[in-house]
Amino acid sequence: SGGRPLTMIPLSFVLVTGALKDAFEDLQRARSDKKQNLCSAVSVDKELQDSEVCWQDLRPGCLFRVRSGEQIPADGLLLASSSFDGTCFVETANLDGETNLKRKSS
Repeated sequence: SGGRPLTMIPLSFVLVTGALKDAFEDLQRARSDKKQNLCSAVSVDKELQDSEVCWQDLRPGCLFRVRSGEQIPADGLLLASSSFDGTCFVETANLDGETNLKRKSS
């Protein structure tokens, strides 16, 4: 190689390719997050009145209503359920890839 560090060329290629791939994935994730944050949820105020809000407007301590088949917009604590025993079933496929239903109780 005549004293020239030839390993820099393939190493640079690998690093630049990896950086471009990571940047593309970050851009896709940001677009997906923005789209998800614009979805609507039903928030319940102190007078127990329902109002529709964007997911991005939910803050810690907010009460929100989730109906059967809806996605949960944030981490949530089950306070009540319409089932007679106060339970519900949650699918966490978006979080951990598991498609089985997990039983949660209030």
